[in-house]
Amino acid sequence: EIGQYFDLVLENGTIIPCIKGDEKADIHTDPENIFTMASGCCSEFIVDYERIPFYCRYTGNASFFYENWDSPVEKLIVYPIGIFP
Repeated sequence: EIGQYFDLVLENGTIIPCIKGDEKADIHTDPENIFTMASGCCSEFIVDYERIPFYCRYTGNASFFYENWDSPVEKLIVYPIGIFP
């Protein structure tokens, strides 16, 4: 649900704490409803456009923001609604 806390765990061991802020319609995702068809990503970020580096804005790739984010997602840890990690 929107507002749910979860962690993205990357293959390199990096953990990105997240809050779900949006959800794609099934028509915009792969058959398992995991990856966005347009980008092939399983995660997108809501950002302050004025505060992120130009190259992140230009490419739309958040992994350029932090070097350790340039790794595939290995798993998600989803926390129950109302539980703050």
